[in-house]
Amino acid sequence: MRLASNVEAHLMVQSPEEVVGEWFAVADRVLVHVEATSHLDEVLDFFDGRVVEPGLVFNLTTPLEQFEKLLERVRTVQLMAINEIGAQGHPFNEQVFEKIKVLRTIAPNVKIQVDGGVTFDNAEQLIDSGADRLVVGSAIWRADDPLVALKKFQSYASTRGQA
Repeated sequence: MRLASNVEAHLMVQSPEEVVGEWFAVADRVLVHVEATSHLDEVLDFFDGRVVEPGLVFNLTTPLEQFEKLLERVRTVQLMAINEIGAQGHPFNEQVFEKIKVLRTIAPNVKIQVDGGVTFDNAEQLIDSGADRLVVGSAIWRADDPLVALKKFQSYASTRGQA
């Protein structure tokens, strides 16, 4: 039985091959960090024949070209836009703009989402660089009124043609 309804799980774990299957009943898309395992092919094999969509996550300094062959096996790639992952509030790193452009070139059909340091100040440039989705945390939760901030992001996304 699948319980998912537009749910994405971003697995921030070492050895995702040990737990990825546990997420199939509750998520529509499961993202794993390429840096978290030396068995990435095996992790992607878990998704074969399943409804759940696999996605890959790249830390800012990880070269995309090193995983170019695996990019053909996913529809979503998440680029981290902060130097240190694991907690909200780390500063945005503008190197992600170039990384988006490189990814769009080597994998033109993937959905690119950006996570880390996303704010109203950089959202437009992220989208203009080629990002399809923005993962927003602190800009909403640390706002004076999180609901107003959420609605502002949703309104902004709809006027920019983003889902």
